Order: sequence, then C-alpha cells, then structure tokens
Amino acid sequence: MKGKLSYHNELELVQFLIDRLERQLAGRDEDRIVNRLPIDHCRLGVLVPSDRQVDEPEFAEGEPVEEPEEIQTVKVKKSAKLAKISEAPEREFESVEERETPSVSRRSPSALGMELRIRPEQGEIRLEVKVAFAIYTRHLPTFEEQRSSLGADIDPGEPSGSMTLAEVCRRWLVRVGPISLVIPGGRRMRLSDQGVIQAEVDRVLDQACAAPDAMPTFERVPEVPVDALANEESFQRWLDRIVQGYPRNRPPLRAALTLYADPQPNGTVRLRIYVRNLTPSNFEKRSEDYYHILGDVHLTVRVLQGEVSPVELLPIPEDYMYDRRVWAVGHNTSIEVSEDRRTFQTQALAHYAQPRVILRASEETRFSILSQEPLEALERIRREMEEFAQEWERKIAANDLSLDSDSLKVCRKDLEAFQEEIDRFAAGIAAMAVDSRLQEAFQAMNRVMIRVAQGRFDRWRLFQVVFIVSQLPALALREGYCQGEWPPGTPRRWDDHLEIGEVLWIPTGGGKTEAYLGLISCAILYDRLRGKERGVTAWLRLPLRMLSIQQLQRALRVIWETEKERQKLLKDKLDQSDPVRLGYFVGSAQTPNILKPGDIDKLSPEDLERYRVVPNCPACGGKDSVKVEPDRKNVRLRHRCTSCGEELPLLVSDSEIYRYLPALIVGTVDKIATIGLQHRFGILLRGPEWQCVHGYGRGKHCDFGCKGKQLRYVPVHDPAPALQIQDELHLLQEELGAFAGHYETLIRYLAEEVSHFPPKVIAATATIEGFEHQVQHLYGVRWARKSPARGYERHRSFYMEPERDGDSTRFHRIFVGFRPPGGHPTDLAAWCAGVLLDTVAEMIQNPYQGLAICAGLKDESALRQLLEFYNIALVYVGNLAGGTRAKDYLVRLDLPAFESREPNVKYLSSRSKPAEITDVVQLADNPPSWEDEDHLDAVVATKMISHGVDFERINLMVLDHFPGEVAEYIQATSRCGRKHLGLVVTLLPAYSARTSSIYNRFREFHDNLDRMVQPVPVNRFARRAIDRTFPGIFCGLMMVSEGLLRRDQVLEILRDPEKRRQILAKLRKAYGLDRSAYDVDLKRMMAQALEQAIECQGFSLRTTHKKYLFMGVRPQPMRSLRDIESGVPFRTSPEADDHLLRRLSQE
Repeated sequence: MKGKLSYHNELELVQFLIDRLERQLAGRDEDRIVNRLPIDHCRLGVLVPSDRQVDEPEFAEGEPVEEPEEIQTVKVKKSAKLAKISEAPEREFESVEERETPSVSRRSPSALGMELRIRPEQGEIRLEVKVAFAIYTRHLPTFEEQRSSLGADIDPGEPSGSMTLAEVCRRWLVRVGPISLVIPGGRRMRLSDQGVIQAEVDRVLDQACAAPDAMPTFERVPEVPVDALANEESFQRWLDRIVQGYPRNRPPLRAALTLYADPQPNGTVRLRIYVRNLTPSNFEKRSEDYYHILGDVHLTVRVLQGEVSPVELLPIPEDYMYDRRVWAVGHNTSIEVSEDRRTFQTQALAHYAQPRVILRASEETRFSILSQEPLEALERIRREMEEFAQEWERKIAANDLSLDSDSLKVCRKDLEAFQEEIDRFAAGIAAMAVDSRLQEAFQAMNRVMIRVAQGRFDRWRLFQVVFIVSQLPALALREGYCQGEWPPGTPRRWDDHLEIGEVLWIPTGGGKTEAYLGLISCAILYDRLRGKERGVTAWLRLPLRMLSIQQLQRALRVIWETEKERQKLLKDKLDQSDPVRLGYFVGSAQTPNILKPGDIDKLSPEDLERYRVVPNCPACGGKDSVKVEPDRKNVRLRHRCTSCGEELPLLVSDSEIYRYLPALIVGTVDKIATIGLQHRFGILLRGPEWQCVHGYGRGKHCDFGCKGKQLRYVPVHDPAPALQIQDELHLLQEELGAFAGHYETLIRYLAEEVSHFPPKVIAATATIEGFEHQVQHLYGVRWARKSPARGYERHRSFYMEPERDGDSTRFHRIFVGFRPPGGHPTDLAAWCAGVLLDTVAEMIQNPYQGLAICAGLKDESALRQLLEFYNIALVYVGNLAGGTRAKDYLVRLDLPAFESREPNVKYLSSRSKPAEITDVVQLADNPPSWEDEDHLDAVVATKMISHGVDFERINLMVLDHFPGEVAEYIQATSRCGRKHLGLVVTLLPAYSARTSSIYNRFREFHDNLDRMVQPVPVNRFARRAIDRTFPGIFCGLMMVSEGLLRRDQVLEILRDPEKRRQILAKLRKAYGLDRSAYDVDLKRMMAQALEQAIECQGFSLRTTHKKYLFMGVRPQPMRSLRDIESGVPFRTSPEADDHLLRRLSQE
C-alpha cells in the first residue's frame, strides 16, 4: 500500500530541516572540532569578549517605534558604566532625558537578552531565569584527528618531514538555573546572578583542564615528526613527551547575568535582562577572542509575579485586524513568547509561521457555466455577496468582534467598501444585459479559458470573476452605454468608470495574471463583435527591462485561443477583421526595432535564436519546439512550431507591430518613451489611415515604397486601446515613476483625442501601500480604488479564508532568520542551502531515515515523491558578484550525500538570456531522477527573479541579505512555497540597524509584513522631471497629434501666437493639468514650467540646422525612462563616527 502525501508530511519534513539547520549552525552535532575556530563552528547566539570600551550591552535597535499609550520611550546610554555589585543605588543612573539612543555595534555583541515591561503586584516582581550556553576549550588531537587534519595521509616510511600539531576545540554545555530574582517595584536598580553562572563556568573549565588531553600552553605550536605518526602508540608517546613542563591552557572566560530595572511613570517597570560575556578582550592577540566566545546562548525568563505589558507598538497605522503590540524586544536575538505571555525565551534562529489562505471559488464560477448562462450564475454570486454583507452588518450591530468605537467605524468603512464592490459587480452584469455583444464576448472568453486551463483548473476564483465583471462597464462606455439595470428595476450608472484607476491587489501566486488576461480576451472579442476590425485593444506593460518568458508564454496561449474563438464567433464575417495577435514591444537588446529587407539577409542562426522569445508552442504544447523563420518577402520574423507546423500569432520587431497592429501589446514601460523619437508610434493610438501589401501605415507612403493607388483607405472604429494594464505597479517609483507618469498622461490624452474615450487604467500588484497617490500621479485619473475588498477578519473575507487543518490553520511558509557572527553572508547563505540539500539527499539515499521522520508515509515511493518537492533550493543574492560567489561556493562545498555527483547549480541574473531562463525553469519544474547528473539542485538568482519568474517546485529558499525594501522581500520570498509548505532562511547581518531591528522583533515584523511596505514615492510635479521629459512629450505631441515631423513645420506653428496657445493647451492636457486630480497650485507651477520649456525649445529649434524635430530639441528626447545619470554607490568606513552619522541621517 502506497503512503499518501499530506500537509502533515510536509510540516514534519520542514521542521526536521529547520532543526538540522539549527543544530549545524549552533555546532551541536560536533563535540570536537579540528583546526577550526569556535566562532566559525558556532554561528548562533554568539557573544564575544567584552571590549571594555563598551561596558553597557550592545543593542541592535533599528527604526524608532511608537510606544503604546502611557508607555514612555526610554533611551539607553551606550557608555553607561556598570557597577561591580549585585545591586546599584538609584543615584548611579542617569535621568531618562540624559540617555541616548543606542547605535548598532559594528562588531559581534558581547551581550544578549530581552526587554520586558511588567507591572508589579503587591509591590514587587518575581522572575525565574534559566541560562544555557556553550564554551570551548583547547585539547590535544587523537591519532586519527592528527592524521586527517591536513586532508591527506602521511607516509610513515618517509625518512624526514613533519606537520603542525592539529588544534582541537571541545564544546561544553553550561546550564544554569532556575535563578530567582525579586525586583522591588519602585526602585531603579541593577541585579546580577551573584556569581552563580561564573561558578558553573569554572566547574566546567576545571573539568576540561583535568582531562588527559587538555592542551598545554605551548610557547609555539609543536611540529609533529613523521615517525611519530607511524601508529597510535608512537603518537601518544610523542605527545606525552612534549607536554611535560607546560601548564594547561585555561580560557579566562567570564560570564554573568545582569538585570536592569527602571520604573516608568505609568506604573510599569522596564526590565532589561542580559547574558553577558565579560571575558576581557585580548588586545595583543585578537585571534584569542575567537576562542573565548559564549555560543548557542539561550535565556529563558518566567514571570512568576507581575502583570506583563507591551514593550512597544510597531510603527504602523492602527488597524483592528492587526496586533501591533510587541510583548518582548530581543537584544541581539529574537524572542519567543508563550501563549499565556508568562514565559519568554531567546531564539537565535528566529521563527515565524505564515498562515496559508485559500482564495475561494464556487460552482457559479465554473467556466462551463459562465460560457452558457452567465447572468444567472453571476446573479447568484451577487446574492451571496449581499448575504455576506448582511452578516457583516449584524456583527457590527452586535459588536461580535469586540471592537472599540474607533475600530467599529473603520470596520463599517470596510463594509461600505465591500458594498461598493457589490454595486460595481452589479453594474458589470447590467452592462452585459444592455449590450448582448458584451455578454457574448464574456461567454466566449470563458470558452477560451476552458481550453487554456487544459483540465488543470475548471473555474475562476471569486475575486477574479468579480474583478473581470466589474471592469466590463469600461468597455460598454466605448459604445455609448453608461447606464443599465441589475437586478431588473435597480438602476446602475457608470459614467465615471474611465476616470477611476483600478488596482488589483492580491498576494503573489493568487491568480491576478489570469484575471487580467481573461479581461483582455473578453475586450478583444468584444472589439471584434462591435465592429473594431483592427487596431490595438489592450496594452500590457511591465516595469522591467526583461519580461518574464513565463508571463509571455501564458499571454500567448490566451491569444492563440482567443483567435480560435474569433473564428467561431464571426464565421462569414471572419475576413472583415484582423487575426488576433500579440506584439512583443521591448528594447533593441532583445528584439529588433526597425526591420528592412537587407536586415533579414544578415541574420545569423545566433541572431534568430536570440529573437526567439517563446520556446513552447501554444497550439500543440510542444516543449522547446518553436523556432524563428526569417521571411524576406514580407520582412517578418515568424515563430513557427517544428512539431505541428503552426505559425504563432506573435510579432517581435517594432516594424511588424506598427505594420500589423496586434490586438494585444506586451512590453516594458520604458518603450513608451519611443513616442518622442518614432513617428510610427502614433498608429498604435490613432489607428491606420491605409493598408498595403506590407501592412498598415499612416502618411503618404509605406516604408517599402508603396504609395498612391497601392494604399487602400481603411476606416477604424474606436482606434485607441480600450485597456491600459500595468503589472508590478509598485516598481514604478521615484524618477522612473515621475517620467512614466508624464508619458502615460500623454498617451491617455492622445487616445482620448481620437476616440473620445481614454483607456481604462488597470494596475496589478502583490505589494502596494499608498496606491491612491501613486495611481493619480502616474495616470492623471481622478480616483483610484483597490480590489478585492477585505472582510471583517484578517484572513477571512468573501474571497478568501484560512486553510484549515483540523482545529488549526495550515502554514504557507515558515520564515527563519539569524544574525551571523562574522564571515561573508553570501558564503554562509550558500552553506545553509548546502545543509538543507544534503539533509534531503541523505533521506533519498537512506529512505528509512525519512520514513522515521515522516511517520505518516508508508513506503519509499511516497517518501521519494515528497522529497521531490524539497530537493532543490533557491539562493537569493544581492548583486551579480554575489551570484557568482554563491554558485562557486555551492559547487565546491563538500556535501557528504553528494559523493556520486557534484551539485548542479544554475545562476540567473539580469544578464541571463530568455532561453536560458526558460531552460532553468523547465529543468526545475520537470526534473530527472535525483541520481541523474542533470538534476538541478540549486538556483542562484538576483532580484530579477522576484517578478514573473514562477517555480512550482522550489520550496527551499535562502537569502544572503534582507532586501532594501519590504516589497522586494515579499516578492522574492513568494518564489518559494507556491503549492507546498515553503521554508525561507534569511541572513540578518549585525552591521545594519534595520535588519537588527527586524531580527529583534522577527515574529511581530513578519506578522505585519504586508503593512510594512512603504508608500511608493512618485512626484510628477518635480521640476527636474519636467525638464527631462518635456523634449519627448513635445516631440510626441507634435508628431502624433499634429502630424509634424520636420523642425521647420514646428517653428512655423510656434511663430503664430494663436497656434502657439493651442499647442500650450494641448501640452497642459498631455501633462494631465486639465484633470481635477491635482492641487491647483501644483498645476499652476507646472503650467508655468511648460511655458518656459516651450520657449527654450523654440530657441533650440531656431539655432540648429537639424532637419527633424526630435533631432533639434535640447536635450534629446529620452530613449528610455531610465535614461538618467546613475548614482554612485558608497559605504561608510568602519572607522566612521556612528554618532555623527546618526545626526546627519536625522538632519
């Protein structure tokens, strides 16, 4: 009988991996180490000797935090001197106002502990404290340890030669406690353990020094002669002889427990409790400090008497769904708090288990039902939404959520937002009811999704179908429909739909891509049914230089099936409209810009491979079967499947996109800057004037010489795109966001000028904060709203619910993090990945070990199936050099379970070619047997992997740093644990105040992770941004709106005062100044800047001899939205004055 895989098996395996990693990091699996420093052996909870320059324990505080009501912020003076007594009088403490905020130490700490707030009971606080840590002593090697210390055997037959005596360090565990501490409530004091810990340390040191193999204090390290290594007896005789007369090496270790009590005005007492390494630092021989560590330090505090209060509140807005309280702050560690909040334990390897939520679906969201009877099914969903809202209303009325008055008001606003979402959904149904063509397109789109899904799924998630239907009024508006009824008798209006920017916010992997692809398919089919026979329907933009091949492959699959549906819908009118195609609109580094017949002849096989942007066939499903064929006659680059022979509906050069006008354009946001340089760009927004054998065009002739009667006039109904979709919205920030915003409002204005309607703005993201401001500054819309609406509980809404496992919630990912005491973080990250991979490999080779761990599995086959989800790791690095370093380290790593083959490691970065990325993803998700040399064991990747590159099988991830932004951290870690329980390991180095703060509050930080995302900084009114974009905006406006390409034509207009005023009015609209979304003063300021800019450009055009407009303006129009000077990276010197740096950062 085969064992059945379950969530319990995954949880057991991941917990075992965490335990193994923790044991390896802490050095618990080895009592003796040879020729290794203790600080390199133990990497958790390490305390180094005290520097004596810093007597107060080092803190690792990060960002300032908000205190709870009635809780004061107490600052600690870094140089405060500790008295050498167990209790200090109150006068030895500075006043609260005199204390300074601690800075982060640039060296490993010498103290570790926690901060608590406790209200005394009956005038005092009683604590019970336990301490445990490891110390190391030096010992003589055994015969085998000596022979293996240099990695090679010594031949005892050699007449001469020697080797250095190996150094062995032995690990000893010191346990102390419980220690009882009584703290009077009204006194400021310091307490110590009264020497209890030092007594236990001395006892262990005595035991170590009494051992026969205790290392003497040699004047210099002895050399072992070869003849002494003939056998164990000869080696022992030699040792006995050389140790004579030398004293034993006894480490001068000093350790203590210290508690600081500081009464607060609100009646609580601030307690700071530390385990401290008081061993004096050896200034003459610093390397000795690496032996005199306290490692794997654990501190447990049990509150026996006293009421525990929060130490602080996280610096995030108050929200009734989130708990901002921090009950204990770690210092150089994280803290685990018991459920009753009476026991507090330090946790050097911090843990947080992220709950998994299910995105709900229902019978009514089946593609098959919506393709036949959509209105009835959607009405059932609407009624279910109404019922949810009514239940919510009852909970508010009865205050079942036990909220205070302010929180109840916020909860009611959330309910109102959900009710508005119901109204928008009903308006979408009403739009289909008033325009049968829209309903027909919606039904056809669901048939498309049936074929796209290929049985992998058969229905929409509720948030997807509600979102798609809610956007349908934007399509109906373009046909003049602005109102309807649903349910019958209930009027609905959507006049302002195009003035609202929609933001689709859902966690990564939730299906937002499928939602907007479904909407795009519906819009394309609606265009064909309403008489838009040609032109662009939707433009999907991403802010990355290199688009994800997976996203492009998915979009192409939808376009392929949409074209098949077009053929079924139009039947005898099929020839009257263009086929549905996708245009890949990116920079020349990936695809050609302007293609000429001569260019086709010059293409080499390598060029054709570089221009192959998708490897798999959407028609037959062939893997890596697509090849690029040059077509000289039509000047085309055709993607064709070598298996089924089908040509893909894909245009990859700019020339082809301008000439054939694909229904969907997919490209980078940078490409919109082309409007200031390329007169052909306007055809994408305003449609063609004529058609010839080479495609569509505008002007007097085509690029290949066709003119006059060779050009056939073609009308275009509503030529502008209906949808403008931006993915990964949060990446459009700072300069990129400001520049993009100027070009986006230009495109919206030009589209509205010709079609009378601007495109509907839709943005999708997984991480966003302050989206209203960002969307307004990017697109000039009056309002912005986020979908889907949340519910009245944190993980439960109409659209989602926690995934249950009996009475508990299943976990999505388990995050662990630690603070390395030293070494290169990239090396340590690769080492952690190696430990995880080696552990899994051991279970593959020894299945009985795995079956013992995962007790629910009954046989080796089930175990092997489980391990297939955990035998590959992703190592996330911060830069290109780190990627190379991590890959090399993993390959060189000596992993015991990889004796039969070397680890197979691939490295992906922004320099990786699309085909290479595709190959790695396919190899990761469709692996050969683990024993096969081609089995992929690890992927090392930079931040390029954070967006759009999806691995189905990667469930182990290690980050060598915490990314600069929380949004990036969320995106990066979302690559792990898509379908199975994921494990994320993050290194949090001590030199960063920010990462130290995260480490000290690890659980609370991750529990509020989505709310830690900072608002995206975008300011379209920045004067420097206007200076940089104006040349391109001006040229784009003149070429597209006025049809003027030459400098002399533009100068003639600028000389005419009336025409000049008209151009200025258009420029104001192009910059979004006609919208009511912005402050009046800001609009006035920008209008003045535009007047000055056009004056400057007039002067530039008059003083140049360039023929064309875009060549005569100064500066030249932007070729990319990243066409700015790069910043110069720098870092502070280790000798920098920390106090001065903090002052400068505050100023």
